[in-house]
Amino acid sequence: MKRLALALAMIVTILAPINAAIPPKAGALCSKQGITKDYKGKTYRCIKSGKKIVWSKGTKTKSTSEASAPTPSPTPSPTPTSSSTPRDPQDVRTVTIRYKRNSGDYSGWNLWIWRNSDDNTKDSPVSSTGVPFESIDDYGARVTLTINNMKNFKDIGFIVRLNEWQSQEFTDRFITQFDSQGFAEIYLIQNDQTVYSVRPEANSSVSPTPTPTPEPPKSVYQRFAERDSSAVKNFELWSKDVATGLPKSKIEYWFGPNVPADIVEETKKRMNAAVLQWERFHKVSRSKIYLDLAMLEDHLARCEVLSKRSVHFPVDWCLSHDPRKNNFFNWASAFESEGGWRPIIDSKLSPEASVSHSYTLYQQKVFYTDQFIPRIEHEWIHQIQYDLTGNHYIREYPVWFVEGSAEYLGLLTASINDPDYFFQHRAQGWISFNNSLTVEDFKSWISKTTVPRLPYNSYVDSLPTDGTPYKFGALATEWLISKIGFDGLITLLRETETLGWEKAFEKRVGSTQISVRDEIAEYIYEEHKYVNANRTWLTLPSCKSLVNGGEVEANKGVCFSMDGRISK
Repeated sequence: MKRLALALAMIVTILAPINAAIPPKAGALCSKQGITKDYKGKTYRCIKSGKKIVWSKGTKTKSTSEASAPTPSPTPSPTPTSSSTPRDPQDVRTVTIRYKRNSGDYSGWNLWIWRNSDDNTKDSPVSSTGVPFESIDDYGARVTLTINNMKNFKDIGFIVRLNEWQSQEFTDRFITQFDSQGFAEIYLIQNDQTVYSVRPEANSSVSPTPTPTPEPPKSVYQRFAERDSSAVKNFELWSKDVATGLPKSKIEYWFGPNVPADIVEETKKRMNAAVLQWERFHKVSRSKIYLDLAMLEDHLARCEVLSKRSVHFPVDWCLSHDPRKNNFFNWASAFESEGGWRPIIDSKLSPEASVSHSYTLYQQKVFYTDQFIPRIEHEWIHQIQYDLTGNHYIREYPVWFVEGSAEYLGLLTASINDPDYFFQHRAQGWISFNNSLTVEDFKSWISKTTVPRLPYNSYVDSLPTDGTPYKFGALATEWLISKIGFDGLITLLRETETLGWEKAFEKRVGSTQISVRDEIAEYIYEEHKYVNANRTWLTLPSCKSLVNGGEVEANKGVCFSMDGRISK
């Protein structure tokens, strides 16, 4: 037996150089997947096609001279040979991605690549700025990169995109098949969702083997709902049994003469819908409802109309709310005729109490921007607060709740039939891009904002100007409703008029504000963590805006119009 083994070893030794001398040919059988060979100016790679291992169609080998010369030494290849340094193919993956655009326009196109996990919160981007293509060859754009630390991840995800998400091809796609050394090469074609493992050419002797066709992409809402989320549960509760028809409450409208007919119609539609949906929980009965909307040219006329409703609304004071003076491309407010910022007659509302929902638009398009979408609904929530709690509401509610609840409930109201938009706007508008924020940071923020916006003995506003009462306050409100529901919220606001916020809160929640501070902070932190790990599919691209001195880009759901400022 030993002699036989020795004889076989000698035969293999003799045959090895003979096999090595056989020139590669596209489609011909080869010995080991992943090896490469240079022959007559081309580099061939041993690839898997179906159940066979064959030579790929060779690609031109770059050399310093095209003249007849000795065969150049092999071009270095990322594929390891038998003498390569050992590596762990489960932890280190090398991928080559080749992308063909039919028109040949590759400027600005790049890849967003991430280490993919079954738990989306653990996904890890390869680069925070995307991965550019390295070169363009006879197939198209090409890049090869090695990705380390893959041991704890399932596979590699990617999206082909234009610049910083100006456009993209399809949604998430994945590289799932690697050879024994952790190498993979894929081919992509513009407008073709298939991920090819073999170069797809009409004249190729090897039939392309596409990966299985992926399932239809899930909506933003469907993907968000895959986690156990209070945000999803609240939205589903809110959008259950949607009311239809017209509200019972009386709304008095005024529109400036320069307001286009379509904006008049849409304003009434949105305000009627907001009032109607909230009548499921509370019908405003203690305060009159006014809504005024003007273009810049109508601003003075709006102020004159407003001044007739209360001595606390003088024309000169109103004119100061010109959006240009405040550097915004719209003005939106809910003005109470008494209480709040006005002198307090009594804690109870008088029979003449009213709220004027007042808007001035810089341009017609502003009405249709993402930034203005929840404004009408946001201001309506302030009237709910006022009608339930009375003149002292702004002196009882904590800073985080006054605007945070209006922001949260306003977006819920505006998006009742559009869950995708709710979760995209929520992610874009309320979640900080500052990944360094900790639970302790949110605890500190809650402690600072759990004070009334106005004290009883002065008009010193405690509202920070950094926007956090709107953003973080919205998430804190989301947490609160997950505990007591919408009916419980209405009861809390109603009881605040007689018990005060602190006692009413403890009665409804079953705990003091101080005792639940850590729980609220943990909730806000976890929502920030999740959204920042999933921004690639959760957020909207930025709009063209007056921030950059241009025209406003409108159309809800298409892009995010920042915070509505005219300039930075």
